[in-house]
Amino acid sequence: MKTKKIFLSMAALALVGAMMTGCSSDDNFAVEQQPENKNNVVTLTATVGFDDAASTTRAVTGTGVKTFGAGDQMAVIYKNTSGGTVKAVGTLTSGAGTKSGTFTFTLTNPDKTQNVTYIYPAAMAGSTGVDYTKLNSQSGGTLTDLGSKYDLATNSGAWNAGALPSLTLNNQLAILAINLKNGSTDITSTITGMTLGDGTNTYSVTREAAAGPIYVAIQPTTSASISITATDGSKNYAKSLTGKDYAANNGYSVSWTVKQQYSFTFTGPYSHASLKMEFYEGDTWNDMAAKYPTYIKIYSGKASFYTDGFIYDSKNKMVSATAQIDPNATYTVQ
Repeated sequence: MKTKKIFLSMAALALVGAMMTGCSSDDNFAVEQQPENKNNVVTLTATVGFDDAASTTRAVTGTGVKTFGAGDQMAVIYKNTSGGTVKAVGTLTSGAGTKSGTFTFTLTNPDKTQNVTYIYPAAMAGSTGVDYTKLNSQSGGTLTDLGSKYDLATNSGAWNAGALPSLTLNNQLAILAINLKNGSTDITSTITGMTLGDGTNTYSVTREAAAGPIYVAIQPTTSASISITATDGSKNYAKSLTGKDYAANNGYSVSWTVKQQYSFTFTGPYSHASLKMEFYEGDTWNDMAAKYPTYIKIYSGKASFYTDGFIYDSKNKMVSATAQIDPNATYTVQ
């Protein structure tokens, strides 16, 4: 009988062990099933305004007043709780036609200990901040295009007790309202393309031929040398300016007199004897010699082509260094 009791006790222990193993397995399975992480998605509003100190010379409207428009969008750059920099775009919900507007945003996992940055209009925002390269190619050239796409205003600030901050937006760019003349003739209404360069940045504007002015947003400059080219599709124009100061938060109404730009090609049997040269109306051979010193030489007040170590007469004859260049000529060296 003792032997049977021992066997029964061992069997009972084995059964209890199996039950405990089963429970342990169930417990481990329960631990592996972690609850799914859920994002904290919040919808918030932000009220912003434009700087009242904006210059009255500002070219955005005839009276220098900058206001919000229906459908305007603004970007907010914020940090999320994972440390990433994120952009959200909000739409104006109230304040159209005024200097104070309210925008509604949807943010995901915002870190409310980190400052946010507003970028208006949203079209000027990259994924992590202002994208100034968007000024390089500007379309339209009108006041409406400028306001909705390029007229950058920004500001940064801390959260306000869990709410987005109310900030005043500061204008970051200079605005040019440009009219072009060729001699005494206003040609602005014929221009379909214009490019401005300040030695560091280049801004190209494409537009339909229409009455001016042509509006362009540029980064501020100090004592800059400005180059301007423009076209109506068949004629090209150009001008150079020096010592130009265009300050942020200011608009400038400018009228520039440009010269028509021409080119001619001199051709011949030598390696340098096929070259396209550009010049402006009214340029002389002295001007050309300064621009192309390798190919145009002045001897005793006369101009000649100079290629491959040989001197060739321009248009097969020596011409006065002070004579204007014929824009319709084709020059051949022999």
